[in-house]
Amino acid sequence: MATVDPKTKAIMWQPEFYVMKHLTRFVSPGARMAGVTRFWAANALAFENPDGERVVFVTNPWAEPHSITIGDGPSRITAVLDARSFNTIVWKP
Repeated sequence: MATVDPKTKAIMWQPEFYVMKHLTRFVSPGARMAGVTRFWAANALAFENPDGERVVFVTNPWAEPHSITIGDGPSRITAVLDARSFNTIVWKP
């Protein structure tokens, strides 16, 4: 998840580092993975924390912003994801 330049000793953080940073910050121990369907299924992970909080980690790999609507039943959130971005959306229904 990190690469160190042997000459300068500079650390270069890889994209996987930021994925793990998001997941470990917002997904609690004991969380249950939830299903993701439709257009975003290949680019998102969803979890329900033990306290009922919902967490969706989604990446927008495209060169333009995209809108996403997430949720179930009456609890829905719509957000616009910046181009080529990692996003964590957290809410408590």
